[in-house]
Amino acid sequence: MKVYIAKTHSPEYLIHKYWARKPHNIVSEFIKKYNLPNMLVLDPFCGSCVTNIEATKLGISSIGVDINPLAILIGKVSTTNVSFAKVEDFYKDFIHNVEKKLSRYYNCEHGKVRYCVHQLALRCSSCNQLFRISDSKKVGKKYICNSCHSNVNSNLQTIESSYVVSVNTVECKHPIKDKKIIENQTFLANKNVDNELGTDSHFYNRELIENKRILCYAGTTTSKFYTPRAFSALSYLADEIHKITDRSIKNIFLLCLTSTATQCSRLIPFRNELSTGGPAWSVPGFWIPAMHLESNPLLNFNIRFRKIIKGLYNLKYNIRKDAKSVFYNMPIQKAVSKFSKKKIGYIFADPAYGDSVPYLEFSALWNTWLKEEPEYESEIVVSDSISRNKKWGRYRIELADAVLKLSLSLSTKGHITFTFNQLTLDAWHSLLLASEQANLDFDDISMALPAVIPAKARFSERGSYIGDFYITFSKANKAKRCVISYQQLEKLFNAVFQKLSASRKGIFFKPHVVRVVIGLILKNKYSADTIRLAEQYISNSFSNGASPSIQYKAYVPGEGDKKTLQDIIRKDIIEVLSDGIMEEWEIVQKILLKYSFEEAPGVTEITSLLPDFCTKKGKSYTLKSQYLPSLFEKALL
Repeated sequence: MKVYIAKTHSPEYLIHKYWARKPHNIVSEFIKKYNLPNMLVLDPFCGSCVTNIEATKLGISSIGVDINPLAILIGKVSTTNVSFAKVEDFYKDFIHNVEKKLSRYYNCEHGKVRYCVHQLALRCSSCNQLFRISDSKKVGKKYICNSCHSNVNSNLQTIESSYVVSVNTVECKHPIKDKKIIENQTFLANKNVDNELGTDSHFYNRELIENKRILCYAGTTTSKFYTPRAFSALSYLADEIHKITDRSIKNIFLLCLTSTATQCSRLIPFRNELSTGGPAWSVPGFWIPAMHLESNPLLNFNIRFRKIIKGLYNLKYNIRKDAKSVFYNMPIQKAVSKFSKKKIGYIFADPAYGDSVPYLEFSALWNTWLKEEPEYESEIVVSDSISRNKKWGRYRIELADAVLKLSLSLSTKGHITFTFNQLTLDAWHSLLLASEQANLDFDDISMALPAVIPAKARFSERGSYIGDFYITFSKANKAKRCVISYQQLEKLFNAVFQKLSASRKGIFFKPHVVRVVIGLILKNKYSADTIRLAEQYISNSFSNGASPSIQYKAYVPGEGDKKTLQDIIRKDIIEVLSDGIMEEWEIVQKILLKYSFEEAPGVTEITSLLPDFCTKKGKSYTLKSQYLPSLFEKALL
């Protein structure tokens, strides 16, 4: 099983917190491996533009396409050569002028406000009364209205305003809770200052698409995510940036604005006095925490600007001047005509994984400040929004159409790699069907271990498999696909799962089962519709209870069951660590390399056993003394 380890993002990839950024070191490896000499690299869903940046570092020209205006902005800023002296000089004048206008709204007796901590006030949907959550009793996830005692959810439908509970300034190390200052900051925070600033924040107050899955309700507009003060301040800042005539400088400032706008929104939670990590929008939905920050836009704009400049400086010394990047802000189906006659040697594609992330819906909070309205209708995605009509059937058709057009633009000996991570077999069926109809032959599949994963995801076996899959296809005149009957598939799958069951007593987690099934279908080049047979097989062969683990029903105890999974992985760990120390992902990688894709243990099956056999120091593991092999055992290993 081929396994790659992602490196943490270098400065050029920290200029904006875009969704699902691909690991630059792995993308670079794939470009070097698959791109044909003197040909272009194409990323049809370029997102944070990692592919284009890495291609440019390698001296390879590239094309980036994305329906999201923010994605194209990231790409242009990252690959455009600028005069840093000119940008810095412009910034000094710009920030001086906006500070003269905005600073008075973020000052108090103790100095310049860094951020205010806010507590929500909710409007009862039953009696229409406003109440502070601190004055209300909470039962489960709901608050009890003080007037009519109704249960009230805290969400974008019921949040009316907020109150400052503490103030943090640049000059003062400790939170300020002086009553007079808090009352004054509450007044300022809830004051619309458009007229004083000469701006019209209504221009940026756009209605978002209703999608209850991501906590976005009917009538939700951009302003709901901000205090009136912050929204007016950001609107003024946006007005001033849009007046800039130098396009390269304007793009840098616009990118800086979108990052600032997120950090100054109500989406940033205040937890544990911020002692457990920096503030960030970390929840995959528009959830406004009961206790949240209102950050000073001026301070945040400066912080984000410095990060962007640091990233661009890093790029300056890595990007090859002989490589060019061209970007198209349009659906891939339309963009293909722009480069159909160019020589595309390799395509790296990271399409939306069905319903995993509705990218454009989330990005509305960024694009509104760019004065951009993307073509939502053309997005290839599955959305729970009733108004969008983006269901699985449509996703399958649109993805197939896009992949077919991409295949036609690809050179005869070219390759295309898809990154994918989904438990829903509907998503896999869509991808495999698209590759089949586009006459793409399966070439290889590998896995990428993420540089950082949240602790919750690390132990959540119900979620997506830890790490992404990279599936590479080659262009062919006629795709090679085999048709298999259910009886043949059942026989094949039973043989594999019975073998895997021996050490597990038939107990699996669903991500592992999906990985085995997908691996077998790809490896044997079965037709895409085999996925439907696989769905039936999983339904027939595995229990479907509430537990994260599922039981393989056809498991039959045998002689091989005497060796448990723990025994097998213990042996693997000892063998891998017999000569020294390693970090966690190095251990996982070396163990997985010993197995075929379908027979490899799950990532968490390995990591969960490391504490039993190893001692951890910093990021590295060493074997506990009782498990260190003797010289004789080492020789056998």
